[in-house]
Amino acid sequence: MRRIVIVAVALALVAGAAGFGWWATHRGPHWTTRSPEAAAEFEAALAASQKLYGREARDHLEKAVALDPTFVVARALLARGLQGHDPDRAKALAEAVRKADLSRLTPRERFLVELTLAQIDGDEARIERVIREYGSSHPEDPFVLYVQAQAAWRRGDLARAEPLYRKLIEVAPNWVLAYNELGYMAMGAGRFKDAEDLFVTYRFIAPDQANPHDSLGELDILTGRSADARKELEAAVAVRPDFCVAYGHLVTLELLDGRPGAARAAVERAERAGACPEPLLAILRCAAAIGRPALEGRWQEVRRIRSETPCRGLDPSRLGWLGIAVAEAAVATGHGADVEEAVRALRSRPGSPDGLPQRILRASAASLEAIADAATGDLRSALEHLLAADRELGYEDANIGLMKLTNRLRIAAIQRRLGEEAAAERTLREVARVNPDLARRFRENPDRWLPGGLSGRSGDGSAAHSGAPQHEQVDLGR
Repeated sequence: MRRIVIVAVALALVAGAAGFGWWATHRGPHWTTRSPEAAAEFEAALAASQKLYGREARDHLEKAVALDPTFVVARALLARGLQGHDPDRAKALAEAVRKADLSRLTPRERFLVELTLAQIDGDEARIERVIREYGSSHPEDPFVLYVQAQAAWRRGDLARAEPLYRKLIEVAPNWVLAYNELGYMAMGAGRFKDAEDLFVTYRFIAPDQANPHDSLGELDILTGRSADARKELEAAVAVRPDFCVAYGHLVTLELLDGRPGAARAAVERAERAGACPEPLLAILRCAAAIGRPALEGRWQEVRRIRSETPCRGLDPSRLGWLGIAVAEAAVATGHGADVEEAVRALRSRPGSPDGLPQRILRASAASLEAIADAATGDLRSALEHLLAADRELGYEDANIGLMKLTNRLRIAAIQRRLGEEAAAERTLREVARVNPDLARRFRENPDRWLPGGLSGRSGDGSAAHSGAPQHEQVDLGR
């Protein structure tokens, strides 16, 4: 599935796929159902989930439940998958599962049902207990290995997560998502060559799936290889025209390349393909509408678009870098109170396995505080806030990685303004190690990265120092 210069679609998509992403194809003991046809549909759902095809997985589960309404594990997983799509039906299914006799199920089925119900309830303590108890008695079951690895990864315990994923590959070589997640772990650690090797292996093992191409495209976006990224993302949607996350990454890529028209076209393609649920389409439409004026620092226009459809009512934190641009526009147009309110909301919001992690919320809040401080001239405080944000961020996906990189460019810009040239150069070298193109753009116009309107742009959208061209090809700004 989690963003200053990028649309925060991947993390949102994790929420949409969470009902299916933690199980995978594995031909183990029989499933407890009176219908062989229902069992076949259930296996097909598992296969679809391994490919991250959430809609297809739901369709197969629907058929499995229709063929056998007493198929408990299928009903449980369908309830989880429908939470974000049909909450009333999801609740009804979950309640029916709670009343079912679990004693007739296999141990694995009971584990999946109990885990699913705990996830539906959001009971973290119960989730941990279910995983721990089943894992102690079935240490080599790939289902529990996967959820153990995911849990360790989410809490940042890579020393435990990586060997669990590698053991999973030994036990179940066809569990190809393990290669994907090992690749993202390598990205998070800044081991980009290792990440590329893992994603290439993933693509080799699963050439008919969209996600391996999307993962490689995401790595290419982070490291500034636009042509390679576009090739992989187009390959992803060629394999699977309704693969929503790839369209989100295409929007990101086109905005990074200064092509807002192409970003809008990517949204239209997603709409025609029926690829994304409406909440995610709203994020993409808003990004396409607000992207160009945000890049050019036309803050009054950003404020206007923010109040209109499709941006009206949208949580800015779901807009990634554009959420930061919304705050920039508020400060530049005399609405700093909006930023203070956004900071309070981010600081008070709980993190969620299906949403934005707590540390990303903290980083976003710190970035907004930096904008507010810089606008008042307190560059030292702004720098401290940006450094705090940097400590929360890694490179575990393109969204968070690009947020970290552009946050560091803001740090370098303030360091230069404060006369700390050596520190600014060190910061810039760190950026160049990951994405030389972003570092080049900084050297061309360092002041464009100063937060809080300090780059010389006025609230009416004039760009005294930006040099932003007034045609379709827009250079990356904020």
